[in-house]
Amino acid sequence: MGYEIKIDPTTNAQTFEETWTLLDEDGEPIDLTGATIIFNVQDPISESTVLRATSEDGSIFITDTDFIVRFEVENMRGLTPKNYFVGLTIEIYGDTTQPFEGTLQVVNGRM
Repeated sequence: MGYEIKIDPTTNAQTFEETWTLLDEDGEPIDLTGATIIFNVQDPISESTVLRATSEDGSIFITDTDFIVRFEVENMRGLTPKNYFVGLTIEIYGDTTQPFEGTLQVVNGRM
């Protein structure tokens, strides 16, 4: 496993979008061309996946060295306010790694 992260809180009344850059041991950005990326949001009690983004379905957009995870507000509205587990896997160059896992706090958005 890689690093443990804590993502800034978000609400269930807005689009969620985060951009990340992965660095190698020398601090240089990793070229993500051709990578398959999966980002899961899981309920902390049941551990079931409540949101899933992938580079294959277009909810993760990859540039050369960055990737953007995006959940539309319609998906976010289905989340109950609480802390969720998140995890990321990347398949690149024939290897699958988990660069990070952590938490995402979702608060009740006032609509």
